[in-house]
Amino acid sequence: MTTKASSRPLGVTAIGIFLLGAAIFASITGVSLLLPNSFLHLVWRLNESSLQQFESMGIYSSAALLLGVAIVASIAGVTLLQGRKAGWWLSMISFLVQGAGIKLQLLFLNGSVIGDWIGLSITLLLAFYLTRGKIRQYFHDPIRNQFILRLLD
Repeated sequence: MTTKASSRPLGVTAIGIFLLGAAIFASITGVSLLLPNSFLHLVWRLNESSLQQFESMGIYSSAALLLGVAIVASIAGVTLLQGRKAGWWLSMISFLVQGAGIKLQLLFLNGSVIGDWIGLSITLLLAFYLTRGKIRQYFHDPIRNQFILRLLD
């Protein structure tokens, strides 16, 4: 008998870990905005222009946005690793929203054009990967979904 983890495609594992990493980074970033005199604020030396953009949006609203992203990314990562259909949907929506955000940034803001195009390409590739037949089949497996539903009862 194969377990969910052993039958999970390697790319799904990588994307799930990537989403959990994104949740950690978004949490650190959001908290560092709220604690400007802490050691966490040192992360802004890496990208001072982003700090200025977040400050122009408002510290509290930016922190709330980042912490919201952290929550969504962590839920998407965990449910994706569990092989749940909700994880697939949440990941797809997250990648498509991220892609749209990068595209808007390319159109209207003077960001890092090369970095934005690389980010957009990676985001679209991740979404494309999740739409492949074998990957979708993994998330729509009725036997595994029934097993998960029995566990939740």
